[in-house]
Amino acid sequence: MNRRVWAIVRKEWADVFRNKMVLMVVLLPPALMTVLGLGALYGTGRFPPSSMGNMQSFLDRPQYAGLSAQEAGQVLTGSYFMTLFLLMPLIVPVSIAAYSIVGEKVQRSLEPLLATPISTTELLLGKCLAAILPALGVTYAAFIIFTIGARLFAVSDAAFARLISPVWVLLIMVVSPLAAVLGVALSVIMSSRVNDPRAVEQSIGILVVPVLGLFVAQLSGLLTLSYAILAAGALAMLAVDVAVMRLAVRLFDREAILTRWR
Repeated sequence: MNRRVWAIVRKEWADVFRNKMVLMVVLLPPALMTVLGLGALYGTGRFPPSSMGNMQSFLDRPQYAGLSAQEAGQVLTGSYFMTLFLLMPLIVPVSIAAYSIVGEKVQRSLEPLLATPISTTELLLGKCLAAILPALGVTYAAFIIFTIGARLFAVSDAAFARLISPVWVLLIMVVSPLAAVLGVALSVIMSSRVNDPRAVEQSIGILVVPVLGLFVAQLSGLLTLSYAILAAGALAMLAVDVAVMRLAVRLFDREAILTRWR
């Protein structure tokens, strides 16, 4: 990594993580989702099939073929929390990125940095990495813990295989970074236009909608995740990430920051 970019990353971490609120945003959601998810898997696994209600509509779908009502119920419950893991790389880095730029704008600490020879691309890359890397770290750690717990609480090998499937693993490991880049790049664009981190977080909240739409589509049987869908989605998101990052660099007007951020 470019030394100047890495210097920006270390500076950001030193500044941002002194804020207890940011630390809570980074650590609390992954921990809460993991604990709740494992608790739900354990509770679902404890119910006998007769107490799980009418599962026939789910058992008729391809993703639950060959599973008992109890197994299907556990896979369905686990899929909900797997979807939430896709939200973490959106929620966590956006909060960090919003505080990073807006905080410096408010504290008047960005102007001296812009007076150095560092390029706009290096500056924004450092700030984006400073937000993305912690988010991915806690997401991957939470997902590994959830996977270990799912292995312990799954009612059968078949239920575990459907829940922690290769497609879901790739979705978390590959698509999550792409989603994080998109969220942070949009945060950079918004942060250069507003003076309140909360305004940035609220405006980027619309990115949650596609993730929830993915869950609803799966729940209703309209969509079954496959390698083809995963590859197409990843390529499309990569193209969007590149375009948005270029736009962020173009809109980050150094002269305006130095002369008008007062």
